[in-house]
Amino acid sequence: MMFFRLSIKNIKQSIQNYTIYFITLIIGVAIFYTFNSMESQTAMLSLSKSTKDIIKEAIQLMSIISVIVSIILGYLIIYANNFLIRRRKKEFGLYQTLGMSKRKIAQLLLTETIIIGVISLIVGLFVGAFLSQGMSLLVIRLFQADLSQFAFSFSASAALKSCLYFGGIYILVMIFNVITVSRYKLINLLNASKRNEVLKVKGNVVSVILFIASIFCIGSAYYMLRVDHVLFTNVTKTVVMLVLGAAGTYLFFSSLAGFLLKLVQLRKSRYYRNLNMFVLRQVNSRINTMKISMTIISLMLLLTIGIMSSALSLVSAMNGDVSENNLCDVTLIGHDDRETDILGIMKKDGIDTSKYFAQTLQIMYYKTADQEMDTKQYIGDDTVKKLEEKFGGMLTIDSDPLVVIKLSDYNKLMKFYGKDELKLKDTEYGLVANYEQFTKYYNDTLKARRTVDIGGEYLTPADTTCIDIPLENSNMKAEMGTFVIPDAVVINHPDSFRNGAQRVYGNYVSGDTEKIEEDFLGKLKAVYKKGDKKPYPYEVSFTKEEMKSSQMGTTAIFTFIGLYLGIIFSITSAAILAIGQLSESADNKERYAILRKLGVDNRMINMSLLLQIGIYFILPLIVAVVHSVVGLQEVSRLISIFGNMHLDKNIAITAVFLIIVYGTYFIATYIGSKGIIKEKEKYIG
Repeated sequence: MMFFRLSIKNIKQSIQNYTIYFITLIIGVAIFYTFNSMESQTAMLSLSKSTKDIIKEAIQLMSIISVIVSIILGYLIIYANNFLIRRRKKEFGLYQTLGMSKRKIAQLLLTETIIIGVISLIVGLFVGAFLSQGMSLLVIRLFQADLSQFAFSFSASAALKSCLYFGGIYILVMIFNVITVSRYKLINLLNASKRNEVLKVKGNVVSVILFIASIFCIGSAYYMLRVDHVLFTNVTKTVVMLVLGAAGTYLFFSSLAGFLLKLVQLRKSRYYRNLNMFVLRQVNSRINTMKISMTIISLMLLLTIGIMSSALSLVSAMNGDVSENNLCDVTLIGHDDRETDILGIMKKDGIDTSKYFAQTLQIMYYKTADQEMDTKQYIGDDTVKKLEEKFGGMLTIDSDPLVVIKLSDYNKLMKFYGKDELKLKDTEYGLVANYEQFTKYYNDTLKARRTVDIGGEYLTPADTTCIDIPLENSNMKAEMGTFVIPDAVVINHPDSFRNGAQRVYGNYVSGDTEKIEEDFLGKLKAVYKKGDKKPYPYEVSFTKEEMKSSQMGTTAIFTFIGLYLGIIFSITSAAILAIGQLSESADNKERYAILRKLGVDNRMINMSLLLQIGIYFILPLIVAVVHSVVGLQEVSRLISIFGNMHLDKNIAITAVFLIIVYGTYFIATYIGSKGIIKEKEKYIG
């Protein structure tokens, strides 16, 4: 009971020092609970089976990510706890002087950790319970659920998981505290506030060598990323690139400590102005001792910018308008080089299409024969080279046959879609393509009046732009290029063509579309199980319902990942910086007191403190921004393979988010540091 009362008293007296630590713990618990409570938030909603499957996958992914998050938060909590112990060295020394054993001090710390842990868990779960309702509204919006079913809910499983994960972290903190206290010597504890850190300024030669090494490592990583395009194409080289980038960042901060001080010292007027000399030596000392932490912070900020921007951009790139890219309910596709009567086979297998479809249309697509023009020839070698260089190993263009559809079949499909029919002269062709990475080059080719030679027939473009229409259901604009040619060309030159993939387009009968589709796909699955029918001559390509689910799933999963990791990384980075600077201020209380005795006014001291904290916060952010500019260019290139993207817009969203989080911790650190350096005033004259 004595330890409990003393612990409560200590926490109350140190509330100013505990504030950022305590608030960060609460936010960590709240965010952890919120993103792990999805299951209970969605349980009350009436969702389709496919949507529930998507949410289940998202929940499983969140569980995996939560392990990573708990490791990051564990590092933060142990780091912050180390700061709090350092702040209380003299207090522990007084306890030992008064006869308290190290074991008793460890018990005191244990009690304090338990109290802080319990309070942070309770408050964090309380805050998380309300934040999770916002998650419910996000889920309702993403999955287009009925808002009338929304009700307040609390996830016992998410609360239990939060308690288990954070309980494990606090146990590690307790072990760390016991080990730390047991190693302290009484003389060091009592003189903790009088001990000065030895400032080790690297020589010019050493700093230059480290700086050159850092530039070499970072430059090599950039080269591998932007020139060799190793990201996601070569696992080993990707790892090497990441190691070089991290090592280069560490070496940069190692060299910066010497460079920064020497650089400003060259400008005597600025170096001796106001308290610049004091500030720079403080910053130099901090960078010198915190280079590992600053490296980690820069990399976490890089991940914050990269993950949030990329995730949101990937969502916008892959999720176009479902109704625009799916003009019928279902597309079935046969295999190439087969005279496949898909509807006939379905009837033979006992599938009554009239039970499921109000309308069906069956069309044969053709491919040019080997001796005819191919894709590479049509696009041109220079264009192929540009495309392959742009996408590196992610995209290759082979000498594939041209995909062709007869004009009459195309117009049947347009009538089925409810779109305008196409008119062609006997010597003209149209090109259907909406895949953005190709259409630009296709349009250039069409404007150049590129002639197609098929079977001795010379066809010229009917228009100077591609026809933007999907010939197959998809969740994005993915039509790579299909030529519409007059029927007579196919009929009169049969040797110039071979069968491509036959497709069937269908619109369901009126009723519950989801149930009709489930019955239809279930029937197909039953037919697939017949051993004598494998490989089956056709398959469902995509359905509109599947594309809706895919769109919602992509949006949900990448949004959740981006927000979850973005919030955790940014808060952790800012909190480590804040706690480190508060520690610095605590160590420098007597120095600021001496400055006041020497006649330095509070305004100048506060400005020096603001400058010191500002430099400390801005340096890892600048490094992270430089890394992210290079990295996001490569990510932009990769994401553009999936379609149109808005990286600039999403970077702006990420920047605003980061400014809010980073700025809040910066202001709180400045206010807290001012309070710490003023504490000494009541002990000095």
